Amino acid sequence: CCLLLVLCGGDPANTGVAESEIMKEMLDVEFARLGIMSPPTVLDTWSRTTVGNALHAARLLRTQQRSSPCSDGSGSDSPSRVATSQPGSDDDVDVVMLVSSEFHLPRAAYFFEAIFAHAGIGRTITACPAPTPSPDDDKMRPRAHDAAADSSSGRGINSQTLAERIDGERRFVAKLDKQLEKHFGWERKTLAAAGVLEGEMGRYGPAPPLSDARKDQVRAELEAILLTT
Repeated sequence: CCLLLVLCGGDPANTGVAESEIMKEMLDVEFARLGIMSPPTVLDTWSRTTVGNALHAARLLRTQQRSSPCSDGSGSDSPSRVATSQPGSDDDVDVVMLVSSEFHLPRAAYFFEAIFAHAGIGRTITACPAPTPSPDDDKMRPRAHDAAADSSSGRGINSQTLAERIDGERRFVAKLDKQLEKHFGWERKTLAAAGVLEGEMGRYGPAPPLSDARKDQVRAELEAILLTT
């Protein structure tokens, strides 16, 4: 049994650096500060949306490194280091813990549940919310990739309050099913670039939507965040 970190996020703002690479750098610094060896890690450097995060996480969890992923602290999302596992071979995946910002997590969990179920990864996903710092927090100071995002969107998300971020999430949550289908179309190119053959695309999507009750739960969870902050 071992911990495998799957860090997801490409470069949607076209900054030249993948979000997953930034996460890896920050985690390595934090693990070093705590005196802890970095766990085995694989990076998705391709995805550009939350749906894409789930698609590539499913892809990576359905693959295994030719050398055991628990052998060292390195990982690479490349055909030379990752071998495709047999369909349905998710037996080594015991627990899936999904970490994201608390305002983003309800929607992210919905997409991960839908796509993992479609991909045959029948594991319970445990949502682990990360608190959103205030825009005035030193941790939210602009970095190079934030500046690029600001120039394309008019205002970087790191400058928004939690209430503003939740307001933005409401618009996304209102069209969960459309995003599942539409964003899979966007991510077909990133899946192909990561080595997924055309004949295997159907394994990952488009995933069928979850129940109306599950959608209602996503909306309720999002609104509940405001009540607890």
